[in-house]
Amino acid sequence: MKKNIFLFCLCLIIAALGYKTSIATKEQVKSSRSINATLTQEQNKSSVLEANWTYLNRAERLEKLATDHLALTTVKPSQIVRFSDYKQTMNLASMGLNYKVASVTPNKKPLKG
Repeated sequence: MKKNIFLFCLCLIIAALGYKTSIATKEQVKSSRSINATLTQEQNKSSVLEANWTYLNRAERLEKLATDHLALTTVKPSQIVRFSDYKQTMNLASMGLNYKVASVTPNKKPLKG
């Protein structure tokens, strides 16, 4: 009799543990599906953002924007000098930094290659 009661209690405990495990598994599956759905949404958003980025960075569009909004001119050979040709001095004032460029002696020969 005691053996039967013990086996019955043991079966109840095993059933309760099995039910608890089943519930926990269902919750994990639900959580996993939610995470997968969120991941899919984020991947779709990322694809849209990447397509927008590609569209906005087209060479023709950037060239038009640069022409319309920037005052860029062609670099002249006389504008290119060696760094060593500049003598720069820096004067630190008490209220911030003031930079002064001392006499600039550009190189008389154009740079090669």
